[in-house]
Amino acid sequence: MTEQEFTGEIIDLRELILTLWHRKWLILGAILLAGLVAFLVSSYLVPEKFQSSAIITITDRSTWASLEVKSLPQLAESEELRALTFKAMGITDLEAERPFAFSADMDVRSQLVLEVTAKDPHLAAEAANTWAEVVLERMKTLYGSSEDNLNSLEEEISPAWARYTAAQQELENFLSESHLDAYPSQLSAAQFALTETLLEIERNQLLISDIQTLAAQIESMDPAEVLNPGIAISLINLQGRAAGLQEIQPLQNLGEYSSLGLDDAAAFLQQFGAALESQNQQLASEVTVLEGQISDLSHSMEMERNQEEQLRIDRNLAQGAYEALATDLEEGKILLAQEESSLKISAKALPPKDPLSPNVLANTGFAGVSAALLVILGTFFQDWWVGRNED
Repeated sequence: MTEQEFTGEIIDLRELILTLWHRKWLILGAILLAGLVAFLVSSYLVPEKFQSSAIITITDRSTWASLEVKSLPQLAESEELRALTFKAMGITDLEAERPFAFSADMDVRSQLVLEVTAKDPHLAAEAANTWAEVVLERMKTLYGSSEDNLNSLEEEISPAWARYTAAQQELENFLSESHLDAYPSQLSAAQFALTETLLEIERNQLLISDIQTLAAQIESMDPAEVLNPGIAISLINLQGRAAGLQEIQPLQNLGEYSSLGLDDAAAFLQQFGAALESQNQQLASEVTVLEGQISDLSHSMEMERNQEEQLRIDRNLAQGAYEALATDLEEGKILLAQEESSLKISAKALPPKDPLSPNVLANTGFAGVSAALLVILGTFFQDWWVGRNED
């Protein structure tokens, strides 16, 4: 192995240690003096600051997915929300707002941590909790509209119920005054009477035809002739049919048709035909009346049925609208409850016991260490400078 040649100056550590030992009282004095000054300044001159924090947690994945997570701290630290926080606390003086410091950040568990620093621990906790409530309300407003929808539905549900009950009452009033139950029987009776009247007219027309035929036979006979048995039987049947007509003079001794004159038979047939014609005219008038009644009943029944159907449609529409709103309201309440549980203040701020700053022990230690380093460096520099001048 070859010897290595060292170039440059060789530092003698023993000399350095001896130098520090000779200056030990100076170093200790500097440490004590700097520490004392730092202690006094930290304890009496630097105002204390306390920090308190509240946490907003999002537990539902769907709500979490709809939020712009990265922008939440910027949203919380906006001037508008800070102003709303001070307003909620009753602080309106700008000078009173200066000591407060707001800070928002997302922690490792993706929770929004809101920190407030203030001179008073109770004010720091109050500001943090108020700020958390303001931020939570704004988040619900921006990312969850269930509460607004619920309020809108609650405003609409009462008018919808009123419209439904009004439509139901109108339908019930109409049904209580309606004649729909009586119309079918009345219409059936009128139609039956019309049918009977038309049949009566038809029967009379047949009788009139028979009378005309028989009268033509009698008129074609010789006045000196007597009635034959066939004509006599026809007259007997016609007189039986004419028994209900008061205006007809019945034939006498029709059984002894051989002694009956042709003039009497012709007069009877003329009276019978005229009575039937008169009766048909009365029946025709009754037909006109019955047809008018049937038409009026049919029209009234159709109108009331249409009115009832329209009232039922209006009632059903009002009922459907109310039931739809009621369903939406119940679903909205469930959704709002889910939002309340998925977006909430999981940890409220408490007044801190120890101040955030100043840290008296840390400041004192730092001042002592800094003083010691400065004195040591000054000692080394002084020795180096003296040695250089001697050379």
